[in-house]
Amino acid sequence: MTSGSVPDHADPPPRPADRYGRRGPGGTQWSTGRRRSAGSARPDRHRWRTYAGLALFAVALLTAVIVVYLRSATGVHVIERGFVIQSPTAVQIEFEVVKAPGADAVCAVRSRGFRGDEVGFALVDVPRRADGHRGTIVRYVLATTALANTGEVNGCRITSR
Repeated sequence: MTSGSVPDHADPPPRPADRYGRRGPGGTQWSTGRRRSAGSARPDRHRWRTYAGLALFAVALLTAVIVVYLRSATGVHVIERGFVIQSPTAVQIEFEVVKAPGADAVCAVRSRGFRGDEVGFALVDVPRRADGHRGTIVRYVLATTALANTGEVNGCRITSR
């Protein structure tokens, strides 16, 4: 080294202790100006994020399973087949109820007007079938207070087994 020349390797100035966070083995990661290689990163640094992500995924999966179970736990399935507006004060609603052969059910049907307001509502009993079949086709004429735009089934539930 000659006087006035810059050395090939200059040591960085010393850093205050604990000022720049945690330090890895062999000094600070800033001391050489190079990033750490993928193999030298601490394996536990992001492990909590992995565990938190797995826990969040497990909770979401469990919630989805519970929702699907509770929706199917009613024991009754409704298939809406259609509706026919018979007059300004009546609409016929046709639907199929699939349930256990020995169970009775009740279904809530309604009709809405052109503005979306409810113009008719009724609870329809669906008795058990004597022949043991699960499906029952129901045609119900619903009285309305105004001209109907739709006829629909809000839902059904089992009343007795």
